[in-house]
Amino acid sequence: MKGWRVEEPDNLFPAPQDAVLYLAGLAGFWGGIGAFMIAVGGGAPSLVIATISVLLIASVFVSMRAVRKLEGRITGRLVRPWPLGYPSFRIQVIATLPSTVMAAAQKLKWHAVIVTMAMYALLILDFVALVIWAAKR
Repeated sequence: MKGWRVEEPDNLFPAPQDAVLYLAGLAGFWGGIGAFMIAVGGGAPSLVIATISVLLIASVFVSMRAVRKLEGRITGRLVRPWPLGYPSFRIQVIATLPSTVMAAAQKLKWHAVIVTMAMYALLILDFVALVIWAAKR
């Protein structure tokens, strides 16, 4: 067995900044959704909800920029800038795969399994927040 290390394609994250933007955007988006639902469901003040919303929207832009750059590196063609160009669904799926998260963590020389588990724990938080928020209504 080779271990937990995933083989990273050379063109996936050529610079550490690409991996940082990808992980920050993904964590901000996934974590922001859960934080927003918890804040709304918990009756947080409107200033808190507005702050979370601004951070969530900013992380969406960072995430989409990173995914558009990722599509350019994978397919070899440039994606038109937002709002006219969006990454293809195929690339969006590839961008959320655990192997892509692991490749970004490996580029930064972080422990890939722990980073991936933390990222997917944010999705579990989103699901739990959605269930709790929906149950309160």
